[in-house]
Amino acid sequence: MTTADDLKADKTLLPLFREKLEALTKGNTTFDLTEVETLASSDEAIGRYLIARNNNLGKSFTMAKATLKWRSKFKPCEIVVKDFPTAQAQGVIRLAGRTKDGCGILLTTAANWSSFAYSVDEYVRFVSFHIELCLAQNPGGKFFLIFDMKNMGYLTDMRKLRFLVRLLTIYFPEQLSKAVFVNCDWVFDKLFSICIRWVDKRNQERCIDFRDNAANFLLQHIDADQLTMDLGGTREEEWPLQPVE
Repeated sequence: MTTADDLKADKTLLPLFREKLEALTKGNTTFDLTEVETLASSDEAIGRYLIARNNNLGKSFTMAKATLKWRSKFKPCEIVVKDFPTAQAQGVIRLAGRTKDGCGILLTTAANWSSFAYSVDEYVRFVSFHIELCLAQNPGGKFFLIFDMKNMGYLTDMRKLRFLVRLLTIYFPEQLSKAVFVNCDWVFDKLFSICIRWVDKRNQERCIDFRDNAANFLLQHIDADQLTMDLGGTREEEWPLQPVE
């Protein structure tokens, strides 16, 4: 059966993509030069946009343009922990080791999230920082998300969830390995039924949810010493939060 990860980039489109990128950014100060050069220099980076839009050059380039505008505005590589103090203090996201195939793991604890306590811009900085750091520290080129939904709150800032979907599907295309939701309940079911409509079909295939018995699935992808005991692993200590510089 063909999956979302089977499609490869059409290499014949790479020079055409670069031509469009050069025409867009030449003399245009809207875009951060470093971000443009990083994208243009990497066949792999361009290929992710092509794959995400099924090798449709026009749609792929529109996606890349949106990403460059966003990255030029927020400069995610320059974000530090002190840029999102309220979000960090809640202890919601932690780097949690890596999968068997080298993807960095990000663990989200929904019970800790007070979503209306800070702005959307702070949320943007908070999530972007952790994804950038996760990718930088792990060789797999992708990230594996675990969302522990136990005791999640009833009230959720949907603006932040919309951005999260945009981040995962547009701004970091084809870098999501899996998004695994554990300890799900009826509150999650209602929320997920809304949010999944915002996700493209390729990434919908990467989303898996469990009410219980998630351990067997997680252990197929992650060594037991990387998983905390509450998730079915052998790690006794909680993964630490990123320190404030």
